[in-house]
Amino acid sequence: MFFKLLTFGLLIGAGVFYYDKSKAETELRDAVFSAIEAGEDRCKKMHESLCKYYMTVKLGEGRESKFYKFRVPPSYYHRKQEELKAQKFTLVWKKKELLPGRILGLEPEYQTEVDGLIESEN
Repeated sequence: MFFKLLTFGLLIGAGVFYYDKSKAETELRDAVFSAIEAGEDRCKKMHESLCKYYMTVKLGEGRESKFYKFRVPPSYYHRKQEELKAQKFTLVWKKKELLPGRILGLEPEYQTEVDGLIESEN
């Protein structure tokens, strides 16, 4: 009896996962600045060339908010936080019907721009 219920549950779970994966649409959503940080301790000791900087953006409000962390160039780290708070960051959102939605990443054009800045500044 237990194995029948387990098999039945696995089949239902796989069906829900496949349905959401194949039928879910992607959309672009604007996120706001949440935090920016240096990746390692050596950045605090003024070894700028060895640093990796990460920015966290927040999508949504309250309990429904999701966070996404991505790498940014040093120029973003040294900007004033007021400038970053005024800027909108576009994320690709996988909208799902049965399971919770999730963030797939940055908008492709913005991601290539950030990658280019990281390459040019390092």
